[in-house]
Amino acid sequence: MLQAKAFIVPFCRAGINAASSARNRQLADRSELMRALVPALLTVALIAGAIVLRDVLPKPPERYLVIHADDAGMYPSVNAATIEALERGTVSSCSIMVPCPAFAEFANYAAAKPERDFGIHLTLNCDTDSFRWGPVSAKQKVPSLLDPDGFFWKTTQETAQHAKIDEAEMELRAQIDKAHAAGIRVSHLDHHMFVLFQRADLLRLYVRLSLDYNIPIRYVQHLSAEVPFADDPEIITAYREGVEKLRSRGMPVFNDIDSRSYDLPPEQKRRHYLAALPNLKPGVTEFIIHCAYGPVGPMHAPNADRREADLRVFTSEEMREWICRCGVVVIDWRTFREITVGGRLR
Repeated sequence: MLQAKAFIVPFCRAGINAASSARNRQLADRSELMRALVPALLTVALIAGAIVLRDVLPKPPERYLVIHADDAGMYPSVNAATIEALERGTVSSCSIMVPCPAFAEFANYAAAKPERDFGIHLTLNCDTDSFRWGPVSAKQKVPSLLDPDGFFWKTTQETAQHAKIDEAEMELRAQIDKAHAAGIRVSHLDHHMFVLFQRADLLRLYVRLSLDYNIPIRYVQHLSAEVPFADDPEIITAYREGVEKLRSRGMPVFNDIDSRSYDLPPEQKRRHYLAALPNLKPGVTEFIIHCAYGPVGPMHAPNADRREADLRVFTSEEMREWICRCGVVVIDWRTFREITVGGRLR
């Protein structure tokens, strides 16, 4: 029995040692496996947590921006600068002045670029001193729109004082129809120097043109943001009616419009736009800018130095990078309409 025990004991010890070694190896293997799996498991957990948080927490507000250049078609220098801003810069939209001297030149460009965004800058006044313009309609049909020299009135106030509503409507429809006939794929309507906000009946005409042609118009939710000079109760009522009519037809309406930069000195332009971008409201905002080259010859735009400053800012790499860093998405009018239901973002 002692011999048996002696045999058994050493055997048992050997078995125990072997089993212990096997368990140690298993533990080591498991430890190694856990060390390998932990980073992967943490990654999966983080992703799963992020998905849960994404679905539970409120999403950051979406901020879209239409960067829009007015006054294409005014003069050749405006055309050239606007095209540069569209082709090389961050400008996503422009609008064309149909009655102006360089309309045909820009219309040829626009017709050849149907993928780009072109609106009609409805025009009932002429604010320049040379190479002035008048109506597209026959002058004898719209005499109330003409000054003593046979051109549009120079100021919007003079237009509002003299224009008959039926003649204004005839002229504005003629401008839209001429743009269509030139092969321009019209994305929206706006108006030169906000002339159609000078009278309630002109404002209602503006909204009616939008609905009749099924074309969006430049319109913002709150009157004071875009038309600070409108203190006429009838204009305020007409404007609010316009918001509801546009929304009922699914037309896009801006959350905000920055039209205040035109009067800034050239040296302040860059600082103004760079400061405005981080502070954009949720929804869709429009920057209204004006592009032109400095005066070369007699056909140059008013305040060409300010316009050239706009061009420099919005063709700069600095502006492109800053837009991205601010998390702002630049869109055109067609996208604006696509992402809008009932005048509100989808």
